[in-house]
Amino acid sequence: MSHNIDHVMLRAMTLEELVLLGPLWEAAELSYRPQGRDTQRNLADQWTANRDGFIGAFHGVDLVGSVLATEDGRRGWINRLAV
Repeated sequence: MSHNIDHVMLRAMTLEELVLLGPLWEAAELSYRPQGRDTQRNLADQWTANRDGFIGAFHGVDLVGSVLATEDGRRGWINRLAV
């Protein structure tokens, strides 16, 4: 599912788009550990387990926002919210 709001498309990210997260998180001054928990391999593993939880805000081809949403069946979390 996707939504287009004022020329910004909100949708689930693809595996290939995960490489766009690091630069966005750095620009948003979020904690980012590309040699630790945020390696592309770790992000890909997380994405595989929760594809719909990696939500990107795209303006054209540019990633301008992200959120990683998770849940345990009872509670939900919003992580890595960046714009």
